Amino acid sequence: MSGNEAPFIDSPETRASYEVCAAEIRRFLAPMWKATEVLPAAIRPHILAVNGFTVHSDRIADEGGTQQVREERFARWCSETLEELRTGRSEHPLRRAFVDTVRRWEIDHALVEEFLDTMRADCAAPPVFETFAEQRRYLRGISGTTNVMWMSLLDVSAPGALVSASALGEVCQLVDNFEDLPADLAAGRCYLPRADLRRLGLEVGDLPRGERRAELDELVDIQLGRWRDLLEQAMPVAGLVSPAYEPFLHTVLLGAWMQFDEVTLRRSRVFVDGIEPLTSTGAAQRRPAWPVADVVPG
Repeated sequence: MSGNEAPFIDSPETRASYEVCAAEIRRFLAPMWKATEVLPAAIRPHILAVNGFTVHSDRIADEGGTQQVREERFARWCSETLEELRTGRSEHPLRRAFVDTVRRWEIDHALVEEFLDTMRADCAAPPVFETFAEQRRYLRGISGTTNVMWMSLLDVSAPGALVSASALGEVCQLVDNFEDLPADLAAGRCYLPRADLRRLGLEVGDLPRGERRAELDELVDIQLGRWRDLLEQAMPVAGLVSPAYEPFLHTVLLGAWMQFDEVTLRRSRVFVDGIEPLTSTGAAQRRPAWPVADVVPG
């Protein structure tokens, strides 16, 4: 499919489903909505369908009802999704577009299964990561899989592209974790490796109080070091796709880097204050905290 073509959508029902996915992203993931505006018209609905599905899945797992109700509801969502992927057809108002995109672009079903399995475990109980390796498996399962799905749509065959795409997704999930940090801690959820806390003599309960500033600053610095490493692994991805899709990946990379800078500025204050999600206004006014020549995307 040429990047200059209009998206090929089979029926009014399918078109309506793509519009539902777009509305999901515009309402619940505004920075991604803005980033996709630089995509060619032919590909934008399909990227929104992938992200619309993952965002809606997250809301099913997290919102409404008791723990048991959410688990049962998400289990149904998973089984229905996987069955529809097998048949290549869906009557669900949102999943119809996602199933159409997976079929049309031959997205690996194993990626969808990995995402759903990770989300189902998170729905059942707040994850407890002992090590960064365990945390990274979660980051990969939630958002790395989503970004690897993108690669089927962005005309890429270069070696290493999928690894860089997954690293970018993992970075995006770290951004989300830091944006949600105060709310997650208040709800008893801590997505930081417990080994890092023990190394500094910290308990999860110390984090939202924000009192042990030196230890909390060092805890954030440890996370930033890993975040920086993932960013550097992700950087090549924009050069591994067709030129028409580079601006989109540059935008996502730059957004993640700006949030990295914001956490670098705030350090231990993020446990109490968090960071605001990127929007179309205000973000450009932030001052870089960690300028490094020749690494930020153009």
